[in-house]
Amino acid sequence: MVCCSFVIRRLAILISSQATLLAENEAALKQAKSATTTARNLMTEKRGSGEESQNSVNEASATISKLEKQLKEKEKVIQEQKEQLEKKEKVNIIFHCVMYAQDT
Repeated sequence: MVCCSFVIRRLAILISSQATLLAENEAALKQAKSATTTARNLMTEKRGSGEESQNSVNEASATISKLEKQLKEKEKVIQEQKEQLEKKEKVNIIFHCVMYAQDT
């Protein structure tokens, strides 16, 4: 019975850690989207005022590209973590089934 409570406690810790990571990644994703939107708005505003504006547009374009790449990476990480969490939940269900079968 001690082993069972240890395993359940460990699973709870892992699930909690996974949820924290998902929340952090979703926050970073929202931040990247916001920065992309801001960069696009700045790029649109700066168009048409000469060479200085073109430099700003180029910088904004580079920033957008960088942020879009980060966004894709974060989306990939979030998807991987969701898949890991689903696997852990399946393992947890199987574990409980096995423990129940042993108890009966």
